[in-house]
Amino acid sequence: MTVLGKFLSLVGFVALMLGCSSVRSTSIATGATGPAVDAAQVAVAATYIPEGATEIAIVETHGNVNEGLDELLLAFRTEVGAQGGNFGKVDSMRTRFEMQTVTRTETYSCGTSTTPQTCSRIVTQQVEVGVTTIVGRAFRVGGVQ
Repeated sequence: MTVLGKFLSLVGFVALMLGCSSVRSTSIATGATGPAVDAAQVAVAATYIPEGATEIAIVETHGNVNEGLDELLLAFRTEVGAQGGNFGKVDSMRTRFEMQTVTRTETYSCGTSTTPQTCSRIVTQQVEVGVTTIVGRAFRVGGVQ
């Protein structure tokens, strides 16, 4: 299995174990990383890699579809920057739907008109949750600021 295959298997397992209720990013170095770069200084593209770019890491970001694409891309740029990259190449982006068990407490009126009361119950149900995943690579480019 390739390094990328092992990485994606690990990421999938971690995502399954943690549930994907918020945005999370992980990366694995494939080259020499460097000092962190602010996310605002990280450029992102999906169709090209700048000439002279040096690959330094594989980056994966995932989150609930309710988080929004802007939030996911910010997390991707932040992870690229954390590895010392100033350019991120998006290799794939996909959304999958999975069933998750959600437990919540509901309250309701259970008394009479003369003796009002509020009762509660625990409700468990299966809900379908969309999870968007961005997989790409971090690069260091001399001319990208």
